[in-house]
Amino acid sequence: MSGGAVLAAELLRTRRSAALRLTLVGPVVCLLALAGQYLVSGQRTWSALLLWHVPYVTTTAAVLTALLAAFAERRERRARTGGTAWRATPARARHAARVPVLAGLSLLTSVLAFLPFAPAGLLLGLIDPPVGRLLTAAVVVWAGGLGWLVVATALARALGPWPTVLAGVLWQLAGTLGAESAAWWALPPTWAVRPVLPLIGTHANGIPLEPGSPVWNSPAIGPVLASLALAVAALPLALLDGARPDRWTPPSRTDRRGAAGRHDRKGKRRIRTGRRVVTGAAVGGGSGEDDRARGVVAMAASLLRTAIGPLAGAAGLFLAGIAWTYPPRYPDAAFGLAVLPAGAAVLAVVAWRAQEPAWRIVCSRAARPWTAGLRLLAVLGLVVVAFTAVTAAVLALDGVAAPTVALRVLVAVPLGWAVVTLTLWLHARWHVAVALVVAFLGTTGGIAFGGSVLATTPLWLAGPAAWTWSAGTPDRAAVAVAASLLVTAVAGAGFLRAASRA
Repeated sequence: MSGGAVLAAELLRTRRSAALRLTLVGPVVCLLALAGQYLVSGQRTWSALLLWHVPYVTTTAAVLTALLAAFAERRERRARTGGTAWRATPARARHAARVPVLAGLSLLTSVLAFLPFAPAGLLLGLIDPPVGRLLTAAVVVWAGGLGWLVVATALARALGPWPTVLAGVLWQLAGTLGAESAAWWALPPTWAVRPVLPLIGTHANGIPLEPGSPVWNSPAIGPVLASLALAVAALPLALLDGARPDRWTPPSRTDRRGAAGRHDRKGKRRIRTGRRVVTGAAVGGGSGEDDRARGVVAMAASLLRTAIGPLAGAAGLFLAGIAWTYPPRYPDAAFGLAVLPAGAAVLAVVAWRAQEPAWRIVCSRAARPWTAGLRLLAVLGLVVVAFTAVTAAVLALDGVAAPTVALRVLVAVPLGWAVVTLTLWLHARWHVAVALVVAFLGTTGGIAFGGSVLATTPLWLAGPAAWTWSAGTPDRAAVAVAASLLVTAVAGAGFLRAASRA
């Protein structure tokens, strides 16, 4: 096949894909920023409006790039490359065609995040929209991140989609935290952040630039060229072929016997799913209190081999490290703004992806179709409670006041369970991409509305993911707990309905 035909095939496969739908995040981020500016800021100037681009630049752009690469790789793995692994099309040609398509989607996302500010400003009564400045900022964010786009494409093929998303979060954090350091020019993650700050007139923390700030003189050409050089250097890695899909092999005599005849040493029937062997204890139903308790224990045991334990341990060490290094306010903020909402969403995604292959078997062995779903919700709720309790102990030992710790726990447990149930429902009912995008937007929106000066205004309600941090008074905590329980009830019912039909 010619290069044009391979590129056309890649464009055809991108149509109606999760990667293409991800470009709609740009307008959503833009609308949230416009709403914040309209409701909070009393200034009606283009400079005040441009300041509200900082959440996209400092919290969103690199993660969206990682999600683009992850969704494209996930599409190929689930579709087994559409059969092209056994055709005459070289793997390098397919991978080479994917890079410009992803670059185009990234550019479209960036433009859609910036350009709508021009007509919005006109609607607010402003004149002479700075279209050129908006387009320049969009292109600089995109071009400064091209190196990361190619690196993320290579990572997605080598490590898998979800480690790539985690790498995107770390890349974004490094870019934001290092954007105003003396050595920013030597840090690739900052190349999509520092050059944009003078265009939108703000520091990386959202504070407007003061006259004479060195950030005003930040060049754009150098970081863009460096990013292009990184993209060229990483391109050979992005063209490497990953694991080849397994070809069909005739079943052995043992396989033809079927799972029904296999038993473990205790005589319990073993059922082999696509990912693991599930014993009768994990799928068996029964009656009575003992059977119900065994069902919950078996559900918890089936999650022991997942990444939940290591991820929870890493998050705990992260908070402990912050508590050891920084004042008590820092681990408190890190838990409420990022670790709890993002961790609860990841917990739900990992748990459902582990249970999904054998879910029909689990439901068929339960007393009722929704019993297995209740067990999963109970187990994940206990994980939230346990992690919150450990975090509360860390905060108390770090010197956070006891009333503050108690208030954090009071809000964190129902909020974490609400995030878990909502993510499970979105994953089971629609798609993992929907669940992850909603979790990502919720976390970044929580940081924007609950982790800034907006938290002192009624707009703290617009960042529910950050309520553990922003609901710092008893009356706010009461509102947060009530809303979280309502979301838990509604989303939990939706998940049980979707899971019983999965």
